[in-house]
Amino acid sequence: MALISTGPLDARPANQSLYRSILGKLQFAAQTARPDIAYATGKLAQYSSDPRAIHMDRAYHVLSYLKGTKDPAIVYHKMYQAPPRLLRGWSDADWANDPDRKSISGFAFSRSFNLLLKSAKQKLTATSTTEAELIAAFSATCEAVY
Repeated sequence: MALISTGPLDARPANQSLYRSILGKLQFAAQTARPDIAYATGKLAQYSSDPRAIHMDRAYHVLSYLKGTKDPAIVYHKMYQAPPRLLRGWSDADWANDPDRKSISGFAFSRSFNLLLKSAKQKLTATSTTEAELIAAFSATCEAVY
């Protein structure tokens, strides 16, 4: 999803109050049951102080995606119950996908039926995919130890 303006119509200001209201709903959905929209929601949040028509259009696009994919949500089954103290974690990173060449890292931890997700732009500029993955793994490890 490219959020760069492509013409003068995209530069029109959007209703900031409505945009923030939609963004709040998207963030709630991303944090509770739909982590698949977390990245898109994070990108949209970068424009919350001065949203434009293109950003509002993208927010409506994410809402229509949610409407069209109601069924694929996180569902916890009781078939497998990990020991309560077992913490399982995953980390991943993209490499230099942002215009400023910073990578985005993310991790997920599960413990019993609880899930913790986090995604953030890396502070360092990685020079390779391996370095970006190592930075993501290090961040996830620090969070797990904490």
